[in-house]
Amino acid sequence: MERGTTFFYGKGGYSNTDRKIIYCVVSRSEVGRLKKLVHAIDRLAFVTVNDVFEVFGEGFNRMQEKA
Repeated sequence: MERGTTFFYGKGGYSNTDRKIIYCVVSRSEVGRLKKLVHAIDRLAFVTVNDVFEVFGEGFNRMQEKA
């Protein structure tokens, strides 16, 4: 999808199993594609989708400098 990811490492609160958490920000129009991709790779993946107010950085809006 040509999006960056960040890995976090966690442990399941119930299972006590070590987990790799993949964090990826996509635009609203890319959410469906990402869900299909994740499902094709891991049908048991635990996925959350959250709304964010704004995103700044490569691939998204650049912060405008105040004059």
